[in-house]
Amino acid sequence: MDATLIVSLTGSIELHEWADRLYADGRDDDAFSLIIRQGVMQGLTEFHGSKESPRVSWSHHDAGDSWTGSSDAPELIWLQVDTAESAPGRLPLQPIGAVLDRVLRKVGTPRIDEGDFLIPLGRFPRDPMEFAYDRDWFEFSDPDRAEVTGIELYTSAGEGGESADVADVAATAQTWLGDAAILAVSDRPAPGPVEFRGSPYVPLEFLGQVDCTVREWSIEALAWLTEVLGWAMSSAGCENHGLVRLRRQPTIRA
Repeated sequence: MDATLIVSLTGSIELHEWADRLYADGRDDDAFSLIIRQGVMQGLTEFHGSKESPRVSWSHHDAGDSWTGSSDAPELIWLQVDTAESAPGRLPLQPIGAVLDRVLRKVGTPRIDEGDFLIPLGRFPRDPMEFAYDRDWFEFSDPDRAEVTGIELYTSAGEGGESADVADVAATAQTWLGDAAILAVSDRPAPGPVEFRGSPYVPLEFLGQVDCTVREWSIEALAWLTEVLGWAMSSAGCENHGLVRLRRQPTIRA
């Protein structure tokens, strides 16, 4: 599981009329097949004989969705990949976010309410200045509209995260988030036992909660926020895996 990366998104989708009709007629183009096609098209992954390339960002393991009935997934869409043989560089969170967004918008109009990102810790840019390009992109959003996101952070049990402090993690991450995402440590009580798609494989322990005001709520923005938080967790001594759980709050601040 050291290099496994899982993204699980919960929400709803209104299928395009044509897609709804094709599915009703028996088309079986589910998330698994659509993600593979889009990943191969973008040169991000290879599958069953597609040409291998040093640009490959992940090896496809599994995926599912809620709109085709092809799996019993409670999530809107989820993806599990292996990054052990990925091309050198950052975790492919942004490319994965882009692929998932394209797949969802191919079939309908999605609304994402929650995101779970299980990420292998330790594979982050040597120079966090790389995060600045992402930050500048997401800062260029409507400054008068912001959404509040509740974030829970978890680390692999017994893997060096016992001494990590959520306030230190938030402060480290904030350095590179700028005005695109403002973090504040929350004093909400710890949630109960964590359950998510990867829980049978990775025992996790609760690190803490933060509230985050984001200028943009999108799959790619959540992927970037997750990567920065993962880097901060790794910098604090957390090892193996981290889980970043993001929940859209009902309050919209204008």
